[in-house]
Amino acid sequence: MFKEIIVLVLAASCVSGLAFTDCGSTATVHALRIQGCTAQPCIFRRGQTYIIEMDVTSRSNSNALPLTITGHPPIIPPITVFSGNACTMLTAGSCPSAPGNFKTARIPYTVGNLLPAISLPVRFTVRDDSGATPVCGQIQVQIQG
Repeated sequence: MFKEIIVLVLAASCVSGLAFTDCGSTATVHALRIQGCTAQPCIFRRGQTYIIEMDVTSRSNSNALPLTITGHPPIIPPITVFSGNACTMLTAGSCPSAPGNFKTARIPYTVGNLLPAISLPVRFTVRDDSGATPVCGQIQVQIQG
């Protein structure tokens, strides 16, 4: 389920998928789309909302799909900028998740006004009921004013 959620979170309203680094997904992530981003680094402007979509096929059973989006700035520990249950963000498929289920998640993310102008890796992670990581993807983001 987490793989499905992470894939859905990473996918956005772009027509084609965005290349991303898989950081250990156990699910099959078919596509990641981020509104307004076709190549990395994705440019995010403070105060603006971006739609992230992921298409995923699950390989595990799970009732919930906790999703987190974390920024990984240099020197300091990762910062969680978004968390939620991907099951509530599905536009295709449903929870509970089962092996072979296809899901699309659509996550609206508003960039905080207090975030500094910085380039950093951003990681999308979905977990399942067992604590496994069905979805883990990373992209490079440039935050601008």
